[in-house]
Amino acid sequence: MTTGIGAPLPRKEDSRLLIGGGAFSDDVNLAGQLYAAMVRSIHAHAEVLAISTVDARAMPGVVAVLTAGDLAADGIGPIRHPPPRIGPPDIHLSHRSGQDPVIPAQTLLATDRVRFVGEAIAMVVAETAAQAQAAAEKVAVDYAPLDAVARGLDAAQDGAPLVWEGHGTNVVLDADAGDEAAAAAAFDRADHVVRLATEIQRVTGVPMEPRAAVGDFDSRTGRLILYAGSGGVVRQKRELAKIFHVDEETVRVVAGDVGGNYGTRNAIYPEFPLVVWAAKRLGRPVKWTADRSEAFQSDYQGRDLASDAELALDRDGKFLGIRGTNTLNVGAFPITFVPLIKGVELMTGVYDIPAAYFRARAVFSNLPPVNNYRSSGRPEAMFILERLIDRAAAQFGFDRVALRRRNLITRQGEGFTNALGLAYDCGAFGPVMDKALALGDWDGFQGRKAESLKRGLYRGIGVANYIELTGGYPRERTEITVRPDGRVDMVIGTLSSGQGHETSFAQLITEWLGVPVGDVNLITGDTDIVKEGGGSHSARSMRLAGIVIGIATEAIVARGKRIAAHLLEAAHGEVDFADGQFTVKGTNRGLGLFEVAAAAFEAPGLPDDLKGPLEAVSEETVRIGAFPYGCHVCEVEVDPATGFVALERYAAVDDVGRAINPLILHGQSHGGAAQGIGQAMGEHCVYARDTAQLLSGSFMDYTMPRAASLPSFAVEISEVPSPRNPLGIRGGGEGGTTPALAVVVNAIVDALSHLGVTHMEMPATPQRVWRAIRDAEAGPGT
Repeated sequence: MTTGIGAPLPRKEDSRLLIGGGAFSDDVNLAGQLYAAMVRSIHAHAEVLAISTVDARAMPGVVAVLTAGDLAADGIGPIRHPPPRIGPPDIHLSHRSGQDPVIPAQTLLATDRVRFVGEAIAMVVAETAAQAQAAAEKVAVDYAPLDAVARGLDAAQDGAPLVWEGHGTNVVLDADAGDEAAAAAAFDRADHVVRLATEIQRVTGVPMEPRAAVGDFDSRTGRLILYAGSGGVVRQKRELAKIFHVDEETVRVVAGDVGGNYGTRNAIYPEFPLVVWAAKRLGRPVKWTADRSEAFQSDYQGRDLASDAELALDRDGKFLGIRGTNTLNVGAFPITFVPLIKGVELMTGVYDIPAAYFRARAVFSNLPPVNNYRSSGRPEAMFILERLIDRAAAQFGFDRVALRRRNLITRQGEGFTNALGLAYDCGAFGPVMDKALALGDWDGFQGRKAESLKRGLYRGIGVANYIELTGGYPRERTEITVRPDGRVDMVIGTLSSGQGHETSFAQLITEWLGVPVGDVNLITGDTDIVKEGGGSHSARSMRLAGIVIGIATEAIVARGKRIAAHLLEAAHGEVDFADGQFTVKGTNRGLGLFEVAAAAFEAPGLPDDLKGPLEAVSEETVRIGAFPYGCHVCEVEVDPATGFVALERYAAVDDVGRAINPLILHGQSHGGAAQGIGQAMGEHCVYARDTAQLLSGSFMDYTMPRAASLPSFAVEISEVPSPRNPLGIRGGGEGGTTPALAVVVNAIVDALSHLGVTHMEMPATPQRVWRAIRDAEAGPGT
């Protein structure tokens, strides 16, 4: 069996992880380390009048109690999150005022005001974790509570409590995308118009491993050292250097295994520089580990988009235009506007909609910051669009599938630019939808529905198409060395948080250098070794890794041919390379890759430019994205007596471009779908609307999907290569999530459509479903 590109190999890292051999952030312990605990705000919005640390300092084992004043005295800066990313490949959103958005810095510890529940105010450092936590409870904070705002649409209103008074408004970005006049003209001539006003709820990533960090300081060299899992060590290093006002080489960041990310770990958190600062100040390493309650309060969160959108159709069901307003609730500190940008630019989906206009707003609120959560912005866009299509079909008498098929983009090659200005690469959208419908047995649904009805249950089926744009940090680097002892070391900048890089990256080496997968040693996660590169986000890792690994292996083969030609006394052009062997054309004379690597050190008479390690470096900047797409089909059964929704069937066809490891990609699709299903049916960061107090601060209140509540997924991979990178990779890490919100809700609404239910807000909990059934049965006006 081949073990290179396309082979469904089990993940080699699993043999280590499944027996407890992983090394995660909380597994790091340094000699003499202290432990930190954070004092967090109990108010969503309040002035901090005074902080008394006297009682806390007197507690057993306490070494220090630190506040914002101590940070200022030591010259430690805040986190300055980068400004909004402006394409390519994304479209450009300009603030209506013509000015760039003003982004407030995020202080490591609150100074005179707190702006969300859980914001850190002070840090206690003690000899043990228990002592630090006990002392933290003795820190007395005198607050003057202020009015708070939690809901994004409320925050956007005139007269809303201001999160940042100096800004004069909570609207930090207000932009226009598309052609407003063209969209208005399309709606003017439309025979049918359907509208959807919806709020896509805030969720949190809930990675299996809570955040943890160990800070250290080398007094001999002056180096600042952070041990912490994240979305990428190079970004963390650069952020720390800015905060401490030092050269980047003064900072070292180390990450071992990372127990889940989903975007929530990509940006730096205040606790990371805090433990490094405390280590320097106190002369001992300092460790902090979040408990799950802290994570619910202070992790960067996701989604939270309100949309009011309309779709215009002619009498035959041809889409004429789409327009609306999308409002992203960024929380107290705007870390990113990517969910807003990517959502707006893909509002036409896989459909040929000739006119589009969206107003795109980002607003402050007294909630934790929002970051790029898995497939950032695209699931929201697909939810809005695919729900509009289903509502149009129901309202105007169209078949759901036929309506979609009638409006799909038919062009399969480069050249299609949507009405928001985004240039797609290519795609076989119709065939992929047909495959998904067949895989989900759409035609057999009526029989299953009848069987459910005999048991007093309502059965529904939904379909949703999707497209997404991959991008992310554009620069990646690899250093590949062929060792004479029979292994290949591959240093690369990106960082895995469960994506299977040890296996899939090794498969590229197997394909191009003929080395067994087990002989490839992947080295990541230490900025003293890794010089450049981003993390695993926006389906970038395999796409960019394939480019830099391909270039580096080509350089190794080219140099190896020259060495082999010298050793075999042949002309350079007479040497071929295949399956790990350099051979002279037309002969059986040859040398293995590792033999050539050894000879590079010891062969007599070898030219100076060929001596030394057989290695190559490749560092590339790639700003061209690719477009994964696909179609999912979901089938549910609803118990009208309880509102309980059982997920009975789920089928997915995802076009990932070229599949390096189909088995890993199937796992990505399963996990992504589960994550989307979780949001559609249960997950919700609930905050009191008037006080912005967190009401879902534990797993007792935050409903996670469980294995027992999910069906066996039927998944297939479509492989239409993207023309925008050499391997044709589109990406497979986020497609499972992107249509899941829409397809689950479409199925639930279909199950209840005979009652007159036309929409269901997420999460579709049993209580919400039961209420929709009761309201429908009671009739309008009741």
